[in-house]
Amino acid sequence: MNIRRTALALLAALQLAGAARAEGMIQTDGEAQRRTPVAVYVAQDALDREDARHLARLLGETFEQGAFEMIHEEDAGSLRALVMAGRAPQVAICSPAEAMPWAEEGLLAPLDGRVEGLSRMQEEVVEACVRGETLYMAPLAARHRRMAVNARLVHAAGLGALLDPYACPVWMPSQLNLLLEELQLAQIPSVDFWLADCAQQGDEAADVEAFLQALYGGELLPPQGEAWHGGATGLPSAVAWLEEMADCALVSLCDGRQEALGRFIAGETALFIGWTQADERRFGERLRENGVELYVMDYPSSTGVPVRSWELTGVSAFVGADARQTALSMEAAAFLAGDERALAVLGARGLWQDGAIWLRSLSSDSRGATLRARFARALRSVLEGEETAEGAVRSLESLLAVLP
Repeated sequence: MNIRRTALALLAALQLAGAARAEGMIQTDGEAQRRTPVAVYVAQDALDREDARHLARLLGETFEQGAFEMIHEEDAGSLRALVMAGRAPQVAICSPAEAMPWAEEGLLAPLDGRVEGLSRMQEEVVEACVRGETLYMAPLAARHRRMAVNARLVHAAGLGALLDPYACPVWMPSQLNLLLEELQLAQIPSVDFWLADCAQQGDEAADVEAFLQALYGGELLPPQGEAWHGGATGLPSAVAWLEEMADCALVSLCDGRQEALGRFIAGETALFIGWTQADERRFGERLRENGVELYVMDYPSSTGVPVRSWELTGVSAFVGADARQTALSMEAAAFLAGDERALAVLGARGLWQDGAIWLRSLSSDSRGATLRARFARALRSVLEGEETAEGAVRSLESLLAVLP
């Protein structure tokens, strides 16, 4: 009996070892010598860990000559920290703002001719991945900000007609104002705008900034290489609109995005700005449990044309001392951007031309983080009565004039 148990245990161990080798989890000494190591850096929020593991398996199955290891920002630190410490990865999955500065240092490999579908992609998406005339990043997916609506509360306010996608594909500012007024009369909290967190950290301002840009057609960044001549002409009106709505208690002000998101998920407010596909995946079950009838739509727009506020995740290959490693990294980057199995893991990519107005992504620009943080502080100063909307936007224009 003991011999039988020992034999079964050995068999189980062999099966586990075989499975682990198939997953790329362990290697024999000979395999380790033959395979080229490829470290794949994954920025925080670029991919969730399960998707990253799936992509690593696909890479290992496709490129048997490579040993792929996923390195997550939460565990290893930022891409900049890794590069500065001499531990640059071979492949980076992140935003253009993180990767593209290294192209200027000669550390990124050109990907021209390796990425399919560029002609169908939105111009702003491709521009974010190019330096000079060279493509250094393959676009993977764009995360779009939209508006989440609790349809049950909108119907309760008597304005269910606004949720007809054919009659009202995009709300005009007047329709939004009407809804806010009717919600107030029905004593239904409408929407939260947050100030405290976004004033301290620019990223927290992204949803508010995008909403106000869409509402009145303002834009915080000019096209690459062009001066900013009145690009944000609509922003003073949009900021003044928010100031008036807050003064009349038609909208609420809260401390941060998480507080606003929690109230919407609990069914306490009718609208939430800055909704993404990740939110829908993460909170879909809780919304159903709380009786929230979710309806997602583009931000209100004064032009009647959908306005896209987006952040890009792309993949780049670093140039290394080992030519084989660099070549394999370039092949891996092209694979992640073009293979059907990899794209199925990424889900909806949101990269394509669609007739909408695409705001230039602050997160794709070297000036973006500074400008967004300053916008947040300017907005706070307006809502606290320290500055006019026109003065706040003029200060942003002055800032752009001196930013590199």
